[in-house]
Order: sequence, then structure tokens, then C-alpha cells
Amino acid sequence: MRFFWAVSPYTTNFVVVAMAIVVGLVLDRANVNQHLSTQRLQVLEDSYELQAALEHEISEKLWLTEGLASVITVSPDLGQDEYARSAAILVENSDNVINVAASPDMVIEFIYPIEGNEATLGVDLTQQGQLVSGLQQAIDTGETIFTGPVELLQGMQGFITRAAVYIEGAEGAEPELWGIVSLVMDAGVLFETVGLGAPGLENAYAIHDGDGLLLAGDASIMELAPVATSVSAPGVNWELLAAPRDGWSLSPPNRMETWLVLLLITLGLLVVFRVLQWALDRKDVAETQLAEAVESLSDGFALYDPDGNLTMCNQTYRDMFPRAADIMQPGVSFEQILRRGIETGHFPHAEGREAEWITERVAAHRNPTEPVEFKMPDGRWLRVEERKTASDHVAGILVDVTQLKDAVVRSEAASAAKTDFLNTVSHELRTPLSVILGYNSFMKNLSALPSYRWLQGEIKTDDLHDRLETFAKDIKKFSDQIDTSGKQLMALIASVLDIAAIEEGTLQLHPENLSLEQTLAETVSQLQVVAQGKGLDLILDASESNVWADPVRLRQILLNIIGNALKFTESGSVTVRSKRDHAGTHIIVTDTGPGIEPVVLASIFDRFKQADASSSRKHGGIGLGLSIAKELTELHKGTIQVDSHVGEGTTFKVTLPSHEPEQNGHKKQDVASQLPSQCA
Repeated sequence: MRFFWAVSPYTTNFVVVAMAIVVGLVLDRANVNQHLSTQRLQVLEDSYELQAALEHEISEKLWLTEGLASVITVSPDLGQDEYARSAAILVENSDNVINVAASPDMVIEFIYPIEGNEATLGVDLTQQGQLVSGLQQAIDTGETIFTGPVELLQGMQGFITRAAVYIEGAEGAEPELWGIVSLVMDAGVLFETVGLGAPGLENAYAIHDGDGLLLAGDASIMELAPVATSVSAPGVNWELLAAPRDGWSLSPPNRMETWLVLLLITLGLLVVFRVLQWALDRKDVAETQLAEAVESLSDGFALYDPDGNLTMCNQTYRDMFPRAADIMQPGVSFEQILRRGIETGHFPHAEGREAEWITERVAAHRNPTEPVEFKMPDGRWLRVEERKTASDHVAGILVDVTQLKDAVVRSEAASAAKTDFLNTVSHELRTPLSVILGYNSFMKNLSALPSYRWLQGEIKTDDLHDRLETFAKDIKKFSDQIDTSGKQLMALIASVLDIAAIEEGTLQLHPENLSLEQTLAETVSQLQVVAQGKGLDLILDASESNVWADPVRLRQILLNIIGNALKFTESGSVTVRSKRDHAGTHIIVTDTGPGIEPVVLASIFDRFKQADASSSRKHGGIGLGLSIAKELTELHKGTIQVDSHVGEGTTFKVTLPSHEPEQNGHKKQDVASQLPSQCA
């Protein structure tokens, strides 16, 4: 196509037009021939109808003659009247019959009808020269014979059918010839009966006998190249010729349409060629742009065909394998590139198992799934991500992830340092805080101090005694506040330690078969004080069911979920329900709180996340409760879900195993075995 257009658009147009004219002439000639064939076929079909009518008329007369011969064979001594009655019955519905005659001993003795045929009575057929041959043929063959045309005694041309009549002779003798039965018909009426010469016929017809004698029709039809059919019967061997009266048409009715269609096709081809030229130009531009875009990528790019052969790659891809770059040309197979890479030391991790590694890598290349990372001899880390296209090609992106790997290492080190810091700080905070809370317990109960009891005993006046009691109450009030804040701080430290233990993989679960109804009742009872303090209804609707869980961590999950619901619900109720089905045991906590915005709902279980920026100030906490609940639930091989609508409240659903999972095999579970691989 490119060569075709390279000649020039004008030359192309000329060639297309010239080819269209040649094709048009060929098609026109074929169309004319087809038109002639169609005409001849139609005329031939019309001739078949005329042929069938002629053969029917002739056959009918032969049958009538045979019928009359049969009557005479049965009654050879019949008289004129009886003969007339039989003949009348036979020819009653037959056209163009002049007479039917019976000739015992070859002399016409019986005839029907007599009127107009009196002159034929008594005629000796053996003395009629033109009739003798047909007469003798009927006797010799024993068949009913059709002859003619002959000059009739009635002064016209006609056709005659003859049948020899044989009667039984003496006992044991051969049948004897009785005579001849004949039927005479008018030749002109015969042809008119079948429709030959009828007005309005589109075709001209002519009938010739076996010797070429014109029996009917126009002799000039031979000049029209007529079609011919045969008319056959006993004694009949005619040829029926037919042709259109005005000659054969050489102009097909669809000639103009054919040339118009050809013109439209030519114009269409010219348009198609122009469009193809435009498309090829655009394709060249697109290929150039694609090549430039691929070359501009900072990552390596390669495209392989369905057979695994390289179609294209950029220079970055070659630079990542400098010692194998020389063979990275279109047509080279992926396996060949791998082999060169092994030979040049690009894949040290394949040493010792080269053939097996190539087989695995080729299989992964043909059906790519997950990205592959490997370390180069120079310390670089490369990441290969391959995908199949709709046309079964394989596109590969090769990325240098060395910096990312280094960043991950630094991040993991920083995370470990952070965890160590949290552990150290949490333990360091817990020790003095425990001391503070311990000593604060004495301040809450001053009467337990000997010095206070001594002072109380030394005071003798009621006024000082009252002042001392007031002082003790003030001290207790302050110590209660210290105790509350200290316990909150202790719980926060415990949460931080839990998070650190989960990250380290050191948190141990000790699951057992628990009565969920009892655990829920104890947890709800513990939180009733909080609910009553806010004027909320804390409702428990639990069914008897078991759950496979660590009792301490299960209570921690429940306290976090139910406590979170109480914290954010200002009025109404918090309902705790449980149920069990094939999926496990479900704990459902529903509140009538304000609900959660969809944008916040997506990160509700993230660490240090709360519903809004003011939540930590309004409700307290640092956003670890739900995160810890989710982590602990998943360590139990369970799930936690949340559904919330603004203004309609929130529902948390915790699903835990109803019995010990088969894959565990132990009642104690190591959290490290349950963490994602990237965290292990």
C-alpha cells in the first residue's frame, strides 16, 4: 500500500479509474450475456408449456383411439348404432375431432359422426397411397400410431391416429386381425387448441416435423436464433422453435444501475484510498510519538508479542542490563535475553538452578500476575511488572526501586526505634504513675494514716475537729481527681503498649470456649455507671451462645466498642445484641448518636483518628480504641464492620469464631503468625 501511494495520488486515481472502466466493460458484457440467458430460459419455460399441451392433446387422441379399439375387440359384431354410441361417449369432451372410423378388413364401414363424413364410407384404406405406410406401421407394431399431416377427403389437412384391432380366433389359434380404428383431427384446430398462434403472445413459434417440414408457425423464426424443444409421442418427432417476436434484447434493464453502482464504488475506492493515505500518515505520526514517549520514560519499557519475542523497548530498559543490551533487538525471544543475562552475571540469584529459573521466569512472563523484584550484582534493586494486553502481547515496566528499598529499610528501622521508644517511655511512665496512684490511695483515706489519727485525737474542740474533717474532705476530692486522671493515663499507656506489642508481633492470645452471654452481661454491668451518668439506656439483648476468644482481649474489644458508643451518644440508648449463624458469633452494638460522615467512616479504624478535629477535646481520647478493637478482632480470625448514617446513629458488628478454628490446632495463638507478611 505504501508503494502504491508512493507513486503519486494522481497516478493512483488514474489507475483506479482505468481499472474501474475495464471492470465495468467486463461486467457489462457479463450482464448482457446473463440477460440473454435469462430471456432464453424464460422463452424455454414458455415453450415447455406449449410442448406439454401438444403432447397432452396427441396423447389424448391416442388414448381415445385405443379405447375405441378395445370396445371393438370386446364386441367385434357391433352395428353402426352401437358403434356410434360408443364413439360419442369417447369423444364427447374432446376438441378438434373430425371423425372416428372403424375399418374391418381395411374398408371404412363405421364412422362417427356420419354428417359431413359420408364420402369416407366404403373407402378402401389400402388404396389410399399416402395412408398405407401409417396403416402398415400400426399393424406391424401393434401400437397406436400418430401420422400426418395428410390431405383429408374433407379437403383439409389433418392428423390421423390408427390402432390395429385383433380378435380371438378359433381355439388355440393366434388372434386374427379384425381391421383398423382411426381418429381424424383437423391440424389447424389442433395447434389452435394448444394456444399456438393465439393473439397477444410475446413469443413467435414454429413447429417442424422430423424431416424439417414446417407444420405450423412462422418460417422466418430461424433468423432469430430460437430455442428448441422436442415434442414426442408414438409416431411423433417434432421440434418446437420459439423466440421473442421482436428479437432478443441486448440491453439489460439494470445496465444503468450497474454503471451507476460501479461509479459509486469507484468514488468510494478513491475516498478509501485517500482515507488510507491519511490513516497511514497518522499511523506514522502515532508510531513516532509512541517511540518518543517510550524513550522519554525514566523507567524501562518493553513489549513482547504473543510468541514471546521482543517487539520494542526503550534505551532505559537496555541500560538496566548493559551487558545483555546488544541482543535486545526486535525479534529476539524473552528466553534468549534471560540466557544472555545469566551468562553475563545479571542474575546471580539464579546461579546453580539456571534452567529451572529460566523455566519459571518464562512461565511467569507468559502469564504475568504479581510484580517481581530482584537484586542486581551492583546492588541495585529492580522491580518488573508485566501485564497482558487485549491482543495477547506482554507489556513490561522495569523500575529501579533501590531508593525505595533503602527508604523502606530506613522506615522499618525508624518504626522499630519508635516502637522501642514507646515501650521504654510507656514503662518509664507506668512506674512513677503506679507510685503516684499508690500514694494517692492514702490521700483518699486519711484515717488510715497514723499521724492523721493522732492529730484527730489531740484536737479537743469541736470547732477544730470540724475544720479537720473539712480539710480531709478537700484532700479526698483532690485525690479522687488525681485517681481518675491517673487511671485514664494508665489506660492510655496500656493502649500504647498494646499497639507496640501488635506491631512487634509479641502480643499473645489465649483463646478458650467462652459463654458470650455472661461476658456481655459483665461488660454491660461495668458500663452501666457511665450510661446512667449520661442519662442513656444501655440495653442488653443477648442469646446463649459460645465464642472462641481470649477472655481478657474480648472484654477489651467490648469495652472499646460499647464505650465508644456511650462516649459519642448524647441521648437515647445503646443496644448490645448477639446472635449466631453459620458465619460465626456476632456482637452488634447500635447507638442513637449523631452518626458518622461518609468521608470519616472510611478511616474510622485508623490509629489516632476521631470523627472530627474537636473530638479529642470534647470527648477525650487519642483515637486508639477502635483501632485496637479491630486489631484484636482480626487476631481472633474475626471481622469488624461499621454502618452509619448521619442523624440516624451507628452500628458496629463484631464477628468471631464460634469454636476453635481447625487451622490453629492450639488454644494459644502467636500474633506474629497472623500478621501480614510485610509486617512479620
